[in-house]
Amino acid sequence: MLECYWLLGLLALASPALAGQARQLDQSRLGEALARQKECCVVDARSESARKRQPIPFAIEYRDTFSVEAGGTAIVVADKDDAALILARKLALRSAGDAIAVKGGYATWKALRLPAVLDNLTPTHFTIPSDTCQQGNALQEY
Repeated sequence: MLECYWLLGLLALASPALAGQARQLDQSRLGEALARQKECCVVDARSESARKRQPIPFAIEYRDTFSVEAGGTAIVVADKDDAALILARKLALRSAGDAIAVKGGYATWKALRLPAVLDNLTPTHFTIPSDTCQQGNALQEY
């Protein structure tokens, strides 16, 4: 009996307390989900050559250290559907936010023509420094 409690304790410690959810969506369901989602980021998990040939604006390259904040969603685009789902699951396990694997990869992402998607991905604030080596007041803020 003591071994059961010990095993349950280990399992509780091994699993993250606030793990997000992962799922894979096709083009129509992805478009619907993105229209409802307030905050999202695109994670480009494709090969380096694919990223260079067909860059995804505002996407970040997948890294094992990346995580999603609570309330946010990461959209994972990979070379293959199964790879996207595996990476989305890994990402959701170590995050408080959710991860969506894009079924159909880059072709699906490119086919989406939603203004809401671009509104959610376009930076709302950035700073133009007065010089890359200078400190002090920025040249311009948007």
